[in-house]
Amino acid sequence: QSLTYDDFRQLMNDGGAVCSRHAISKWANGARIPRREDMTAIFAVTGGAVTANDFYELADRTVAV
Repeated sequence: QSLTYDDFRQLMNDGGAVCSRHAISKWANGARIPRREDMTAIFAVTGGAVTANDFYELADRTVAV
């Protein structure tokens, strides 16, 4: 689903997380990573489609044991 920053802010606020459109813009553009409480709300309002791992550029790695 495609949402505007304002739409997403409203979903976050409806879920009890207070955040600004500016903060959402920074998250979306990779300028800032959400705080733990914001990430919890993002996970909840997206039904788990967006996770903390989505904000980090982690290469797929296999660890040899």
